Amino acid sequence: MGQPGGQIAVSPGALLTHANRIEAVGGELGTAKAAGDSVRVGVDAYGKLCTFVPALLDTLQDTLIDAIDAGAQSLHDTGERLRTVAQSYTGSDQASAAATGVLQGQL
Repeated sequence: MGQPGGQIAVSPGALLTHANRIEAVGGELGTAKAAGDSVRVGVDAYGKLCTFVPALLDTLQDTLIDAIDAGAQSLHDTGERLRTVAQSYTGSDQASAAATGVLQGQL
């Protein structure tokens, strides 16, 4: 997005599109979290000799579910921030256009 002379060109529409994509991935992670929350290994899944395995898997699963949830929340937060930035760019562009119109009217 770099321009000659050190200027930066930003498309608010592209930011909004990116925000939608990021939030969609966040939604998919939310679905993965819900699946992880609802599916657990039964206590008898590994027989009588390996009764410790489900407890170990539960601990690992809890850690993974927490990480998935953190990722989903982060993606949703990022999407919201991108929307805010897009609105700021749009507002700045509109204010600049209005100021330019006023100056042109004075010439």
